[in-house]
Amino acid sequence: MKEVKSTTRRSLTVRMLVAAAVTVCAVTSYAAGPANLGPVVLYIDSTSSPFTLNVRSKGSSAYSVTRRAVAASEIAAMQSEGYEVVFQEDPSQSTAGPKSLVGSIPSSFNIIRRFGVVYGVLWTSGTRPSGKTTQWLVFNYSSQAYSGEHVPLALFLDASKLAGSSPAIVGNGMIIGDVHLRSTADGGCGSTSWPSVPIYNAQVEAYWSTNNWIYGGTCLTSGVQDGPTYNFTMHANINSWVAFWTPTQAPPAAYTLTQNPSFDPNNGGVLFSTTNDNPSRGDFNLHFTNVSTGWF
Repeated sequence: MKEVKSTTRRSLTVRMLVAAAVTVCAVTSYAAGPANLGPVVLYIDSTSSPFTLNVRSKGSSAYSVTRRAVAASEIAAMQSEGYEVVFQEDPSQSTAGPKSLVGSIPSSFNIIRRFGVVYGVLWTSGTRPSGKTTQWLVFNYSSQAYSGEHVPLALFLDASKLAGSSPAIVGNGMIIGDVHLRSTADGGCGSTSWPSVPIYNAQVEAYWSTNNWIYGGTCLTSGVQDGPTYNFTMHANINSWVAFWTPTQAPPAAYTLTQNPSFDPNNGGVLFSTTNDNPSRGDFNLHFTNVSTGWF
């Protein structure tokens, strides 16, 4: 599979980021530098100041989520590399009534670590459309220099839980990356529970305010590697089932309600993130392309 890269150069503008099967809102973006490497999304708080989310895993307890202000010098540094910096309103602060989606998901974007800080964690707020039972997500994924971290992805996201005094990831989804040290009863891929499975892998994960759970029986048998591009499809439904697959591998679906008793099938947000457990390991790049999401 080929990673699709944009070659269009952009100047200061207000534009629409169009992604298949989602409602999209206007955002402000600008780019500079020798090349256009695609968007890095930042969010704007109630004081119009840009911020990013940093996520840290805490073993068998819930992820730690913190908001970090982003300085103009940091934005300029990303621009000088050739990244397009895109600003969106904070979807977790939306006070509007039920909507299928608040915020936008670009068809391609980046999550990167620079200066020991992660930039580009992306999420939307939404509610499940009436009559729909399954939320789906399709994307291409590749990484460069990514080790000792993993990528939490969530559907049925409760975006409101990413705000407040104790921010948390709440939803159902999957992870990609390094969880080999997770040797608890749920079994991280590549851990002592699954010695034949590669360390860099993917599996189903459920998230709630006080904890999280990974499902060892859903590990890919041949894993993934840093560098190549992989195509993933993920489905999650109102009955707490989650499944994901690639064109060559299809692990069994997981019934998450056994570990995620607080699952709310009326949420409808989406999360793309990464942990930042080892910031001293240096820079990394995560590329998401051909991204689309919706309901049936």
